[in-house]
Amino acid sequence: MSPSALWISIAVLAALVIVGWAFYRVGVSAGRRREREAIQRTVMPELPSSSSREGADAEADDDEGPAAWRWQTHRQAAHGESPRVALILNPSKNDAERALKLVRLGCAMRGWASPLLIETTAEDPGEGQAREALRQGATLILSAGGDGTVREIAGVLADEDENPDRVPLGIVPLGTGNLLARNLGIDVSKLDSKALEVAVDAALEGKARRIDTAAIEIESADGKVSQDTFLVMGGIGLDAEVIAATNDDLKKRFGWLAYTDAGIRLLPGDRKSVEISINGEAYQRQKVRSVLFANLGKLPTGVDFVPGAAVDDGLLSIVTMSPRGVVGWMWIAAKTISRSKADIPVMGFQHAHKIAIRAHEPMGTQLDGDLSGEAVRLEACIRPRSLTVHVPKKAPSLLQRAFEPSSGRDAQQEAEQDTEASEA
Repeated sequence: MSPSALWISIAVLAALVIVGWAFYRVGVSAGRRREREAIQRTVMPELPSSSSREGADAEADDDEGPAAWRWQTHRQAAHGESPRVALILNPSKNDAERALKLVRLGCAMRGWASPLLIETTAEDPGEGQAREALRQGATLILSAGGDGTVREIAGVLADEDENPDRVPLGIVPLGTGNLLARNLGIDVSKLDSKALEVAVDAALEGKARRIDTAAIEIESADGKVSQDTFLVMGGIGLDAEVIAATNDDLKKRFGWLAYTDAGIRLLPGDRKSVEISINGEAYQRQKVRSVLFANLGKLPTGVDFVPGAAVDDGLLSIVTMSPRGVVGWMWIAAKTISRSKADIPVMGFQHAHKIAIRAHEPMGTQLDGDLSGEAVRLEACIRPRSLTVHVPKKAPSLLQRAFEPSSGRDAQQEAEQDTEASEA
């Protein structure tokens, strides 16, 4: 079988799997929707509609309201003073308006003030907005956008000088990859209409978790040096080439699947010479197709590309890939999908506090799925537990909230336990 025929066969097989998965998810989503509607009709007919609770002046239910809303109100009262929420929103995202409505509704539900809304711009995708939110006294900052928005905000919040009070970050994922959200267990499924509501709930009142971030310095061929932050994965080589070659219209229509077209076209490229230093040791010369340095390892497909990478272990996971052609890439794919721990010569793993790379010719770089320019040199290092993020926590089911609402005292004790656990 020729290489082209082989790739066509793989593509057809992948398409069949994806279509089957899509039908399954649609069925699951429809089933969940019917279940929620049945519960609302039979158990809680007085639940308010979203439209009736939108806007800055929406108020929380009183003591006579539905059990689900009272449960939330008791928990917030137990925590004490209401937080001041700032929502940093990328208005260009498809679900931006819906996300804004849900955040406003979520704040009103809890008896909190309406969130401070600060929109990103093409010139400033989140860094300046994060500083403005802190300046205005925000005690919780939400990122509603893609990975780039999260990364820009996190760069400010992870800096102890700019954020001495460790104001936490809540994530409302609206992007294509949503890499950090996926790795933190936040549901980003576009086929599940409930996913965005669940994400907003976790962003507002999730469990506080301290995670690592990574700082990187990139030098271009003209000697210009830039500094940045990444949260999930940075890379030099093929991964950046694929992102650069991916059609924006395909990304809007098909999400992360759009990357497969460019990926297949670029796989046969040549390896390039680089020198790599781990933890300040002597540089070692290698020929590579791509080098990744990951804080987390789960891809948009759900595949754990970097086994053992943990969000709070204080280490970067270094992955070097040096296949000569299609067979080498198939070897890497087989190892990744099977989660094999066996070493293979075309793929290497290391764990380190920092990495430095010198390229013999300019090579493209990416940070959390966004292009970060060509580099002849880069240095990346981990910043242990430098960012506090709200992540989903186990909560009572809808039926439990309806039939067995916690008393105010029980909710207070539960909230105090959550607080003590977070501080520990």
